[in-house]
Amino acid sequence: MPAAAAPHTVDCSSVKNRYVECAARYAAPVLVMQKSWRPCILNNTWGYNPETGYIWVTGGCRGCLR
Repeated sequence: MPAAAAPHTVDCSSVKNRYVECAARYAAPVLVMQKSWRPCILNNTWGYNPETGYIWVTGGCRGCLR
């Protein structure tokens, strides 16, 4: 698949266990790669707010989402 056709991904990282929000371009994001040793658990340490269009992470979760 050419780079231009590759799906858009977002890196979102909870640094020092803090809550962080990252802009997303999709309505149903999925974690495609966990980058942290702390677990990334849907609706626990990461999730999506459809009202704001942002992915959120907390508790040290770092991941690549699409």
